[in-house]
Amino acid sequence: MLKTLKPNFSTLDGIRGIAAFYVVINHCRGHLLIGGGELAKIKPVAEWTMLEKVYYTLLQATALGSEFVILFFVLSGFSIAYSLRNQQALKSFYLKRFIRLYPPYIAALIWAAFTYHMIDKYFHALNGESISVFEDFNTTIRNLFYITTGDYIGQFWSLIHEVFFYLLVPFALLKKRWYYIASVVLYLVGIFIPVDFQYLNKFTEFLLKYNIYFTVGVYLYYNYDSFKKYFLISKSYVFYGILCFLFGLEVILNYLIDINEISFFIASIASILLIVNFLEKNITNMVIRKLGEMSYTIYIIHFASMYIFYLILLKVGVTKDVDKIMVWWVWPTGVVFCLITAIPFYYLIEKNTKKILEYLRKDKQSS
Repeated sequence: MLKTLKPNFSTLDGIRGIAAFYVVINHCRGHLLIGGGELAKIKPVAEWTMLEKVYYTLLQATALGSEFVILFFVLSGFSIAYSLRNQQALKSFYLKRFIRLYPPYIAALIWAAFTYHMIDKYFHALNGESISVFEDFNTTIRNLFYITTGDYIGQFWSLIHEVFFYLLVPFALLKKRWYYIASVVLYLVGIFIPVDFQYLNKFTEFLLKYNIYFTVGVYLYYNYDSFKKYFLISKSYVFYGILCFLFGLEVILNYLIDINEISFFIASIASILLIVNFLEKNITNMVIRKLGEMSYTIYIIHFASMYIFYLILLKVGVTKDVDKIMVWWVWPTGVVFCLITAIPFYYLIEKNTKKILEYLRKDKQSS
């Protein structure tokens, strides 16, 4: 069906917005609040209040940052499959991807460098052994080509995998069946070979670990009607119940075992469930739409913003040790700070890249 009918990209962006918002929560909670294990060293669990026990138990639901990045990958596969449905010229495809993604990325690198130098100036000890993304010529060149090096860019690990996918997918879709087979085979190889080989370099990591989730998105697009039969849930409360069950299961698995493949698999199933039901039911509201519009900027800006928030906490005396923050309201305030910080970056950079792309589309249609 979706080969001819355009998906509602506002709805898909809404899913991205939710994922980006969750990743911000994951990082702020993880960096702006002492972990339960560390707290237990200071205050034995037997002395915790019931509220503290409930609070830290509930916070386990914020520990799925990598799983929500898998959602980004599945969405990218689905969206790019639509973009390439008519096998547009490679030059046009790569130009649009460059315009859409690269200017905000450069802005995020500049923001990370600014963060490094502000911390170096006002609280040098926090930098420790870290380096700026523009530390020297070699570091700068590496970062310009998505070989991320330096600090305050912790979330950038996923961007190189997006880039690999964009570079390969126009050719992969020429032979979709072979692409599906190769993706599954490489994924299975990645499961059974030593982990050290998986991480030999970023490209092998992409092929053996992460490409499969982009492939899930591509396959979903080309087989959408079949998936809709099994994943579309008529009752909203049942849909949200199943979604809560899937993510609850992921939380339990993350707590009990350290096997990413299982939780990533569940995340890909949840991604299909979200895409199908959000598209068919047009699930959206003003907040989701706004998060969706800004999702890319939120994702690439927030990590450096969080460390600027660190610096503010230290300067105003809220804490003297960023590794032992025990005040419950600090990390939610950090989430708000990161979202607010993303606003000027979005309107100055990303929104203008969207305007350029819209102009190119109109110009192509008129010609």
